[in-house]
Amino acid sequence: MPGIDRLLVQSDSEDCFEKLGRFGCLDGAPFREMSWFQIGLKLPGGQEADNSTGPPMSFQWNEGPGFVPHVEGALVQSARAVAWSPAHSLIFRSVFPGSRGNLSVIARAVVEVTEVASEDRLDDKETLGDLGAIYVCDASGTLISTLMPGQKALIESPTGVAHFRSMWELSGWAAEVGKQYFEEARQSGTSSFQAGTVHVAIRAVRGNHHFFVVAASQRNAFADPSMELICSAAQGIVVSPYPAVAIVLVLCFILIQINARRKKRRVQPEERLAQAEKSLAMLRSRTVKSERSLSLR
Repeated sequence: MPGIDRLLVQSDSEDCFEKLGRFGCLDGAPFREMSWFQIGLKLPGGQEADNSTGPPMSFQWNEGPGFVPHVEGALVQSARAVAWSPAHSLIFRSVFPGSRGNLSVIARAVVEVTEVASEDRLDDKETLGDLGAIYVCDASGTLISTLMPGQKALIESPTGVAHFRSMWELSGWAAEVGKQYFEEARQSGTSSFQAGTVHVAIRAVRGNHHFFVVAASQRNAFADPSMELICSAAQGIVVSPYPAVAIVLVLCFILIQINARRKKRRVQPEERLAQAEKSLAMLRSRTVKSERSLSLR
């Protein structure tokens, strides 16, 4: 069997535990009493009757996920805790070729959905922000895949019964997510609303309307590093002429003051010389007058 490295064998015999181990026991039950078989009976099974050209197989996802043991890490912490994984049941009905729909096979495939969160697919804090997150839910709002596995399960107190957590059973913005948003997303393919500063979008997974991706992004001011650099450079270019003009005006004022002081220094000696000549002329005129008065005597 290429591509398979592990095989789990189960039996409903009395010595199943002794022969096959802790996961080897399988409880037997009449197939008609199983809920998934009743769902399969309601699926169309006569596609070949009356030369019908419809699809050769129909399917339906079972409502709600279930727990399956994680075989690779089944027992941890000294056998005090059992590792588990979420799984969904795909119920399908396929006709036997040539039977004109009189014979069909009803089966159930248990699909583990752990790999949805592998390789950090749900981790995008850089884009969504600190309050943002990505979750995968089914149509009823039950958490199927989360970044932290502990968010998927809720243990009731005091019974200790564990069940899958609904989206609105989380804290913060997730508490505002209601069933009506999933119903809207199922009908139109997408739904969105605002929860405070967080924008929440619900989108159906491509191919069916049973699984949905819930993405929440924290709305902050848009900031692009390259645009911030360009804006800073533009601001510098716009503002730079004003300091340059101010410096030129200051330099011109200083030069004007220096030239004014130089002119003042040149004017002062000339004024002093004129005053000295005027004083000397007055002194001469007084001397001449005094000499004349002496000669008359």
